[in-house]
Formats: sequence, C-alpha cells, structure tokens
Amino acid sequence: MEIIENLINTYPSSPIAEDLALKKIELFYSGRSYNDAVQENERFIKQFPKSDKIPQAMFWKGKSYIKLAEPDKAEATFKEIRAKYPDSDYAPLSMLENALMQKDLGNIEKSDSLFLSIEKYYPEHQIAPQASFERALIPLGLGDTSKALSIFRYTARTYPQSEYADQSNYRLAMHYRARSQYDSSMVYFEKLVRSNESPFIAAEAQYRIGELWMRQDSCTKAISVFKLLKERFLGYEDWYSLSLLSMGECLEKQENPAAAMEIYREIIALRPDDDFGITASRRLKHLERKR
Repeated sequence: MEIIENLINTYPSSPIAEDLALKKIELFYSGRSYNDAVQENERFIKQFPKSDKIPQAMFWKGKSYIKLAEPDKAEATFKEIRAKYPDSDYAPLSMLENALMQKDLGNIEKSDSLFLSIEKYYPEHQIAPQASFERALIPLGLGDTSKALSIFRYTARTYPQSEYADQSNYRLAMHYRARSQYDSSMVYFEKLVRSNESPFIAAEAQYRIGELWMRQDSCTKAISVFKLLKERFLGYEDWYSLSLLSMGECLEKQENPAAAMEIYREIIALRPDDDFGITASRRLKHLERKR
C-alpha cells in the first residue's frame, strides 16, 4: 500500500494516479478494511473531482457500508450513483446491490421494485437476467410457487443466452421432477443439455434425463442417455460416475450382469476410494457371488 501511495504522490495528475487510487479502495474493501475504503473514496473524489471513475469508487463505498451494517448509508450511496451518473455502468450495478441488500433486510416490496426497474431501464445490461431471476426467488421464498414459476419461465424466455436462463430452466425442471411430472421436467432438462453457458448444469441435466427414464422403468432409453453423458461430459466426474452407476443398475435389471460388472470395474478404476468406488465394489462383489 505504501508503494501505491508514493506513486500517487509522485504523479498526482497522471491517469495512473487515478487507477492506483481506485485500486487502493478496492484493496481496502477486499482486505475487509471497510472504514478505510469509505475514507479513501472521499479522498479520491477530492483529488480527482472530474474523474470518470468516481461512480466506481462510490460503488465500493456503498458495498463497504453494507459490510459495516449501515444499510441507510449504503442505499443513499447507491441512489446517488444512479442520480448523478445514470449512464455509467455502475448505475445498474448499484441498483442491483441495493436490491439484493433490501432483499436480505426483508424489504421485499422495495427489492422487487428495484429488480423490475433494472429490467425496465437497463434491459440490455448484463445484470438484467440476474435481476429477473432474483425476482423469481422472492415469491418462491414466500410460498407463491405459481408466481415464481411464471417469472422463471419469463427469465428463461427473455434472456435465453444467459446463465440465469439456465438457472431458471433448472428450477423449473427440478420442480416438475419433484412432482413426478416427467414429461414437463424433461422439456427443461433437454434445454439445459443444449446450453453452452453452464456445462456443469448441462452434465447434470443429461444425467437427470436418464434418471427420469429409469423412474419410468425404461432402462433402454436410460442407458442411451447415460452413454451420451459418458461421451459428452467425461470431465464432470460426479455426474459421469453417477451415470455409470445408474447404467450398471439398468444392465442388472436387463439381466446383463457381465456388462454391469464391466461398468462397475470402470468406476472402481476411476474412483477406488470414494463413495462411487465403494458402491461399485459392493455391487460387483454381489454379482460375483451370484455367478
């Protein structure tokens, strides 16, 4: 920090001085020195009153007030950013921080209104999908499942290329899965499988489709799905291993113990010491005793 301070004092009017002064605020925040971050913000504004980085500095000030459990000051800071710098990238970011803070404080109506305002005034901003998704979580937490599902559908439809579309589709798929509405659940899992935004969720979705076929006693279709997971998502070991275990279970139901044993040996070789390997070893020993 001393080196940064020396550079700022040596070159007080240079662009690098602005960058370093802003960096100091961020470092104080990341170092949990929130009061220092607030003070550095005030210093930054005095030293660089015409800087285009003032909204960013104030943003860290608002976040510091949240950490200091001073929500009124945080809200006032976030509002000031939007009022003075409505075209700054930090205007919608400040609204989002304020909305999330209000939600945590239990101010549901204010939070919901802020999320809606983000979508209304900044529909093309990268945080708009998150605002929509967060809106859906509000009625979900209040037990209004129907309204939550409606907003999840809206989010997935309106922001199809975002991670929050995937999160929304996932919530929808799991909702219908829990209620044994398998056809509806599969529709949303299949959307997730095709997603490029969240490969981990896509891997789980591929597994869940196979799982749903198993629940419907359609092992042939389940095995086909699990094989696709094995081909496409080899790097996602948990879902890959679960798919192998489920495939082995299906093969046992189809009275193909030799193929099932081969699958279990593959799991043991891959993960000999964890729960997957232990389960596979137990199943393999059971099949060997039956021979």
